[in-house]
Amino acid sequence: MNSHTKINSLTPNTNTTTGTTTPSAGSGSAGLIGGVSQTFSTGSSIDPAASGTDNSAWSTANYPAQGTGNKTAGVRFNVSTVGRQNICMRWDQRESSSASKYVRLQYTTNGNDFVDFPTATSVAGTSFESKTNSLAGFTAVNDNPSFAFRIVSEFESSAAGTTNQNYVGASSSYGTAGTIRFDMVTIFGTITPTNAAPAAAVLTGPVYTTNFQFQFTVTGSAGSNYVVQASTNLSASNWISLRTNVSPFLFVETNANSFVKRFYRAFSLQ
Repeated sequence: MNSHTKINSLTPNTNTTTGTTTPSAGSGSAGLIGGVSQTFSTGSSIDPAASGTDNSAWSTANYPAQGTGNKTAGVRFNVSTVGRQNICMRWDQRESSSASKYVRLQYTTNGNDFVDFPTATSVAGTSFESKTNSLAGFTAVNDNPSFAFRIVSEFESSAAGTTNQNYVGASSSYGTAGTIRFDMVTIFGTITPTNAAPAAAVLTGPVYTTNFQFQFTVTGSAGSNYVVQASTNLSASNWISLRTNVSPFLFVETNANSFVKRFYRAFSLQ
């Protein structure tokens, strides 16, 4: 999984005020929450598209009135993490002077109930800043088709531990006309190791040679270890282990003529 929401213009039209929130890599969706509105504006300068003509960012406005709607308004991203673990995300963010200085990343494992990331995110000024949050220690978000996260404006009290239960502007007084831009939103995850049991052993052959050798090939899951055992009685519990090797391999019994009757089996050691 590497879902990358790069806010690009719909067509190469040299106009950064038009754009789309469709991921430029991977799959997922982005949307507004809490009554926020959107436009498109000039994007982050570190974006590879910055050297072209259509470097757009997702600009959001109409955040809640002062002292209301703490951690309810912003943007939401739905991204399945099936087959992935060690989930983390990064994005570029820019505030206008009257937009909320603090935002909080929240995540959900069921698509409905959101949990705060332990620390808030603050933006110091009115230029793009790169932000990262890692959910590598939160195992419930791994391999989860219902995973989503959102970035919402936050009071200073819950963000910074003060007594001020209001929004604080990035560099001036807070106002609902303040805008927050998002760009280069990327969600990463490493491939989840599979713990599937190795395949059952398959014995092919067998071949009895003229020099009294009995041999067959043991095939199972590539790279898995298999053991060959033998017994003179199928119902016996005293099977003797003869050889262990990595699949596939050739098993050879050099003294086959000395046994009146012998049964063989092979199975995985994992």
